[in-house]
Amino acid sequence: ARPVGERNTVKNPLAGLVICGMCGRRMNRRPYSNGYPDTLMCAVPECKNVSSHLSLVETKILEGLKEWLAEYKLKWRIEEKPVKRGVQPIELKQKALGKVKTEIETLNKQLNNTYDLLEQGVYTVEVFKQRSQELETRIEQAQKDMSVLESDLKTEEIREKSRTTIIPKVEKLIETYHALPTPQAKNDLLKDVLEKVEYTKKKGGRWHTSPDDFEIVMYPKFPRSNA
Repeated sequence: ARPVGERNTVKNPLAGLVICGMCGRRMNRRPYSNGYPDTLMCAVPECKNVSSHLSLVETKILEGLKEWLAEYKLKWRIEEKPVKRGVQPIELKQKALGKVKTEIETLNKQLNNTYDLLEQGVYTVEVFKQRSQELETRIEQAQKDMSVLESDLKTEEIREKSRTTIIPKVEKLIETYHALPTPQAKNDLLKDVLEKVEYTKKKGGRWHTSPDDFEIVMYPKFPRSNA
């Protein structure tokens, strides 16, 4: 019997990660005893998705991660090394956001006071209208400023998390993957950065001479903006 807490030995580095792009089922490793390379196949006999050598799917996933990493760095304008001196962008935007929120609170109090001053007869109706309209305009602008700052702050937080956590994980995977000792270790590292990978191959057969003629769509475990 297997000791309590011992993990099953994974022989497929892509176990639990790759799903069929046609029927949505998990794809399985198919081993061969005659020396033929392992293949990755859909377990549903009726599915038309064509299998491929497992090693080719591995290679394409790693190539896709390299391309994704370069595009991700460019999109978020992430530097290789952080700026260590001075105030960081997140701190600046947090302080600016705090000031705008305080300004909105102050303006709302001033607006409420105009109603009190009108009731007390200190303001005429004309003065009240002028003063309240001015304050409402300033409040509206401050709320727009707050919305922009909140969006900018979220972007900076994503960029910082990417730089300190996400990007190092992908870089580690790319650098060490082929040196990892077991399929289990490879599977653990892949699952650390990927939710799933969709696999689709429509052509196959004896006369099809392009074994890597398949498509993959990767779903990384990374934060995204709402934009």
